[in-house]
Amino acid sequence: MRVYEQGTGTVEGCDIFDKSTGVEISDGGDPTVRNCKIHGHTASGVHVLEQGKGTVEGCDIFANGFLGNVMIWKGDPTIRDCKIHDNKRGKGMWFVEQGKGTVERCEIFANKFSGVEIFWMGDPTVRGCKIHDNEQAGVAICAQGKGTVEHCEIFANKFSGVEIKKGGDPTVMAIEQGGDPTIRDCKIHGNEQAGVHVFEQGKGTIERCEIFANKFSGVAIGQGSDPTVRGCRISGNGHKAVSVHDEGCGTVEGCDLRDNRQGAWNIAPGCQVQRRDNRE
Repeated sequence: MRVYEQGTGTVEGCDIFDKSTGVEISDGGDPTVRNCKIHGHTASGVHVLEQGKGTVEGCDIFANGFLGNVMIWKGDPTIRDCKIHDNKRGKGMWFVEQGKGTVERCEIFANKFSGVEIFWMGDPTVRGCKIHDNEQAGVAICAQGKGTVEHCEIFANKFSGVEIKKGGDPTVMAIEQGGDPTIRDCKIHGNEQAGVHVFEQGKGTIERCEIFANKFSGVAIGQGSDPTVRGCRISGNGHKAVSVHDEGCGTVEGCDLRDNRQGAWNIAPGCQVQRRDNRE
């Protein structure tokens, strides 16, 4: 199904399957796709590109191709109350090259790579979602990706709950900066690595989050990264509350860092961390 050149319309209660792309919205297209099953496509289940808009709500989007169950490339849709899962070849959602949009109250799980990846100047808002049991990170922000992730629960992912990094394929493009998102009012717990891992020149603001019961550190910072961690409760993690290594730096302020298995801090020599008003 393709909607383009300011096309509109409503598609609901349909089973959309077994093509290259399930739903493609581009060039100002602005449809409503509601209560559909979108699955079995070789590229993406939903692909919004080149100023496409639209509302996708109440849909079950699963088992699509390597580009992701949902791919947003220079588009700005609203995706609401959907299940986005079981992509055995790719990501749950991929925002790339100024892909925007609002994702609300979705469940994003059991994808081969990250549940949500924000890449190369992608800048969505992801709000009130459950992101869990993905084979890599719950949310990965890389290659100058931005975005706001708020009021989400991010748990039981095989890598870290949130990764902020440079990433990308250096044979395709030279990327000198990491991601720089805002992660706000989230619960990040039970992940197989760190709760939040910031590396490869990553930045970002992590504020008012509960980061707990992750296998390694609550927050790990490395490789020249410089995030701000503010007003968070970081507890019950398998290693330190905050670990900083490989010339990492950053600011940690107003956080509760008590009750982690190996204490509050592990700051390697040469790392510069500003620490203010924390409870240890």
